[in-house]
Amino acid sequence: MICGHDKYDRLEHYRVDRMRNIEILDEKRRNFTEVCDYKNKFDTGNYVVSYKFCR
Repeated sequence: MICGHDKYDRLEHYRVDRMRNIEILDEKRRNFTEVCDYKNKFDTGNYVVSYKFCR
């Protein structure tokens, strides 16, 4: 899962298969355009190539 985190002004990615005790909240979230350079659409391929921990 790729998403923004309140603590950082960047995108983060998380392994869904390792998530436990998930709680769905009804809170407004920032749009991804506020925390990354992608403005019109998210480019997964570009993200994976440019993010050093995705390799």
